[in-house]
Amino acid sequence: MTKSDIKDIATDISLESKFVDALCCFMDEQPAIISFFENRETLLKGLLFKSLPLYRLLLKMRFASSLLPMMNLYLAVVLAAECKAEYENRGIPSDVYTDTMTDINTWTAHCFQKTGNTGLLQMGWIRNHLQLRLFKLGRLQFETGSLNKKNVEGYSRNTDCLHIHIPEGEKLSPEKCIESLNRARGFFRSYWNTDYPIGSCHSWLLHENINLILDKESNIVQFSKLFRIIENDNNNKQALERVFGEGLKISSDLPENTSLQRKMKVFLQKGNRIGMGFGIVEFEDMTFKG
Repeated sequence: MTKSDIKDIATDISLESKFVDALCCFMDEQPAIISFFENRETLLKGLLFKSLPLYRLLLKMRFASSLLPMMNLYLAVVLAAECKAEYENRGIPSDVYTDTMTDINTWTAHCFQKTGNTGLLQMGWIRNHLQLRLFKLGRLQFETGSLNKKNVEGYSRNTDCLHIHIPEGEKLSPEKCIESLNRARGFFRSYWNTDYPIGSCHSWLLHENINLILDKESNIVQFSKLFRIIENDNNNKQALERVFGEGLKISSDLPENTSLQRKMKVFLQKGNRIGMGFGIVEFEDMTFKG
């Protein structure tokens, strides 16, 4: 793949220009790596999709570990180009491709913010997009899979299930979430010939204690009401990371830049928990009313 090809696909997936420039410099500075990737793309792709540890081990054995994030980004862009062809073969709208693959830029930006260097640290997550297992349909992302809980009334374990994820960025508008949910079942019927009866979500946004700190009309509370909550746990980790930042612990030093941060900080410092909730939505023929 040439630098011109890289730039074309980078435009399609909304990769920021500074990341594209860094990727092109990497191609100029590391011709041995680019040659290795071009000659062993099938092997690397197979390892990435089937055994992430072996994929990482192979690259670390051949090249400096510090180069792994940029190698991840290069391969992600190459495979995103292949995905585009598969999207077109299936007749999937181009906006779904762009919206889905924009997550590559999101996590490249995370890497840059965290390390000061361009690259991709979350290859284990992005491989879902590259395998055509995950799609962004409006506000929400939907990952194909099966129900991984055995205590859901009305459904057996391993029932076909769409795992629902909430990408960062725009507000969690109830209207947009409902639009995504209504869109999902038809999308997978049309392009995957699979009728998913339910969707599931495992997130701090669904934890029962959210209702104790936020107004009932808040977007987060309204989102949680779309689900039948099955269980809760009290592991604070995800809420702390998503609301305050990675690596932070409950203390008086937690930031107070937003209303949510201020309310959650007070709540957590009193010894309360914002853990994880697991819930399902049922994709019936009727549409979600909210």
